[in-house]
Amino acid sequence: IENPLNHKKWFFLCGKWFDKSIDDKQISRDIVASNEDGKTCLPLILYTVKITTGAMRGSGTDSNVFINITGKNGDTGKLFLKGNQNSFERNSIDIFGINAIDIGEILQLEIGHDGKGWFSGWYCEAIKIRNETSGIEYNFKCGRWLDEKSKDGLISTSLYPLDQNEILSSSTCTYKIIVETGDVRCAGCSANVFIILFGEDDKETSKISLIGEKDSFSRGKNDIFMIEAENIGKLSKIRIGHDNSGWGS
Repeated sequence: IENPLNHKKWFFLCGKWFDKSIDDKQISRDIVASNEDGKTCLPLILYTVKITTGAMRGSGTDSNVFINITGKNGDTGKLFLKGNQNSFERNSIDIFGINAIDIGEILQLEIGHDGKGWFSGWYCEAIKIRNETSGIEYNFKCGRWLDEKSKDGLISTSLYPLDQNEILSSSTCTYKIIVETGDVRCAGCSANVFIILFGEDDKETSKISLIGEKDSFSRGKNDIFMIEAENIGKLSKIRIGHDNSGWGS
């Protein structure tokens, strides 16, 4: 692009497809102005995006997940997050690097997917974004289904950064839970098993589904679960049970 008054020129180097079926599936792009040699006029920033998928059955998705991060200086545009075939599986954390112009202080983000694939519904637990230049991190709590079959039918949502008090109050930790099923006749269980942990100051976790392999809770078997839940301090008791479903409940 050339300004005809002063003949100043700006170059916008792309080298990308504009096609929903190719590469990163973008049909519009923000392209940073540069000199003819490709040196950008605005700084490019690396943002590390860490996305946590929920631990409930069916939480993972086969759809194409996208994100759009908005800051005081603009937004990144809608970016599809290209991982591997195992990205966004149940109870997993996926990490992506995004190069974009410096959008300044992050104000919000949009996260969602395109609804494609046999198992498109997705339970997104949380997102963390780190500006690798400044080292500033932004935490976002999602904690909801993005599924056309859910109550509101939404497959994308807008989120806002947690403030420090919210981060402290929502702090979590990982519990290693070992369940030993008795070795007597009919001791096994095919129902959906849950547990609730109780701790200090009347704190308790939400109901946690213990989802394992097909033979979990079989007679004489030990099952191990790594569960991320609210940090409730010193444990005082648990409540464990099942939903009485299945033939061998």
